Amino acid sequence: MIRTDASASGVSEDAYRVLIDELPPAAQAEQTGIRYVMRHSVPVFVGQSVVAPDAATVAAALQWSLVRDGEGVSLQAHNSGSMHAQVSAATLLQPGNQPVEVSPGLLGYVLPGMTMRWALNVPAARIGTGTQLKARINGKPLDQTFPVGDLPH
Repeated sequence: MIRTDASASGVSEDAYRVLIDELPPAAQAEQTGIRYVMRHSVPVFVGQSVVAPDAATVAAALQWSLVRDGEGVSLQAHNSGSMHAQVSAATLLQPGNQPVEVSPGLLGYVLPGMTMRWALNVPAARIGTGTQLKARINGKPLDQTFPVGDLPH
């Protein structure tokens, strides 16, 4: 990847994916069975900042909400900041109920100026007042919960 223009690309970062494909070995006449090749998809973020902001700064730029999807619920995040946010280890905390694990690992990325929505495996009737989301942002554990508010009807 080469930038031929010396000017900066803007105030927010640019996001790319680099795909790396494993090439299969040359076919052998007596080979039987299944042959696997791997594809790796690597996220690359390019921006003007020399020092990336801390996770708390990135987390502060995220606005969380719950959205009804028929009988189910989706978790929505909007990133008003200028850097990507990697969301992982997300759990919904509900007063009086068992925690609902949204994702034990990587949930996804919210790019600058974008909104992401993730379907939750929980009926809308189980989401009550005071529901909160606890998550890791850009791999850093935060001792912070994000109030997602009440579920609109």
